[in-house]
Amino acid sequence: MPVEGQPLDRATATARFAATARARRAAASLTQEEVAYGSGLAVAEVSRLERGLRDPQLWTVIRLARGLGVEPAKLLDGLR
Repeated sequence: MPVEGQPLDRATATARFAATARARRAAASLTQEEVAYGSGLAVAEVSRLERGLRDPQLWTVIRLARGLGVEPAKLLDGLR
């Protein structure tokens, strides 16, 4: 966890985004397939995002949030 006032590094930010996306999907009782369908993303892309293998672009965050039924900002919690 970064110290207050220190910049967040890319690897940590990606890992936190991935964990948040996984947790949001689990909380909604959705499968990756259901999220993919609701977001218009490929199942493989949802999987890569949840495993922290991809840094999402803004439009991907918006689409993923749509598939999860949350505001995009909810996926960015913890990235300060």
